[in-house]
Amino acid sequence: MPLMTTLRGLLQRRRAERELDDELAFHVEMETEANIARGMTPSDARRVALRELGGLAQTKETVRDIRTVPLESVWQDVRQAARTLASHRRFALAAAGMLALAISLTTAMFTIVDALIVRPVPFRDPDQLAHVLMGNDSGGR
Repeated sequence: MPLMTTLRGLLQRRRAERELDDELAFHVEMETEANIARGMTPSDARRVALRELGGLAQTKETVRDIRTVPLESVWQDVRQAARTLASHRRFALAAAGMLALAISLTTAMFTIVDALIVRPVPFRDPDQLAHVLMGNDSGGR
């Protein structure tokens, strides 16, 4: 989908809906006129035109699904999550506390592993280090 169409859909939703309504009405009207020309009564011609289109509501929903931008879908999900969490405040506080605890524990563990295992020991001349063993008469170290 071209970028300009995407931006237009995000910024001008009402106008896009009106244009969709107008376009579908035009198609139904053209098909109705064609059915009348074939010899149908006006009410039958309109009913057949709507049936061939697949119904206005279903066609609108299909077009909306095609025009929906993934960003818009994500934004709708975020708004729904915010509304749900706002209505269940205790759960929201518990979830936020658990997230904070999990993030802080993960950060602490990564810091410890990084400092002790990943990075080398900060000695000036590490090749000068020696391993000293002390033993006793029974062979222990």
